[in-house]
Amino acid sequence: MYKDIFNGSPISRVTMETQSEKKRAAYFTEAELEVLMHAYEEFKPIILKRSNTAASAKARELAWKKITDRVNACNPSGATRTLSQVKMKHKNILQKANRKKTEARLTGGGPPPPPLTPSEELALSLNKGRPVVAGIPGGSSSHILCTTSDGEKRVKYTDGRIVLLDSPERTQSVTVDEDDDDDEETTSAVTEVDNAGRSTEYIPRDLPTDEGPSASAHNLSRLPAKELYKVHLQKQIRKSDMEMDLIQLQMEEKRLLIKKAALEIELLENRLKEMKK
Repeated sequence: MYKDIFNGSPISRVTMETQSEKKRAAYFTEAELEVLMHAYEEFKPIILKRSNTAASAKARELAWKKITDRVNACNPSGATRTLSQVKMKHKNILQKANRKKTEARLTGGGPPPPPLTPSEELALSLNKGRPVVAGIPGGSSSHILCTTSDGEKRVKYTDGRIVLLDSPERTQSVTVDEDDDDDEETTSAVTEVDNAGRSTEYIPRDLPTDEGPSASAHNLSRLPAKELYKVHLQKQIRKSDMEMDLIQLQMEEKRLLIKKAALEIELLENRLKEMKK
């Protein structure tokens, strides 16, 4: 029965027809990409307008439709681009340009990354000073280009408390990469971390116990996490010792008060005895 269902055509024919009808989209030419970016520059105020009204959404959709029409008008091959393809291609251009820019900064003696195309340079200039647009809704990150390890976290010591600070991030984005071989689009998280200016000097481990408030705070803020935690534990031990001494003094004070009360009671009893006589 199952053999008749799967080999008897209803399912197999539909699957084969679907696969045969699915055609691969033609690659965008550089001319199309430049037209796309110039058209985006014209309609950028409408697309980036911060408004959630239905009228704004309709205006954005109309702007993207006009951009798509311009891209299709300059296509020499006659291939028709859909609105979603144009929007995705714009996102790919922008975020691939940011990825190349990040790789150029991370290159340390290795081969230089491929140069930016004219459309990618235009994308960076149009989006200068803005965070990169988020990736595909529901997409997942595939790789992290640059992260910080636990040992590289900055440490701050304030008012007897230890605070671990992550290195500041200059650009945080989710990119959509376009594979040159199979034109598949995947999402990847790109985090560009500014490691410039990281201090490598360490204060000697044996710190004086009686430090001035300003010098102590300045030196402690430059210690690595392990040494700072050691200093923190030493301070906690000294604090516990002083608390124990305080408790003992309080107990001694209470003992003396009890002894004083007992002597006063004894004195009153003696006076009562004398009065009775």
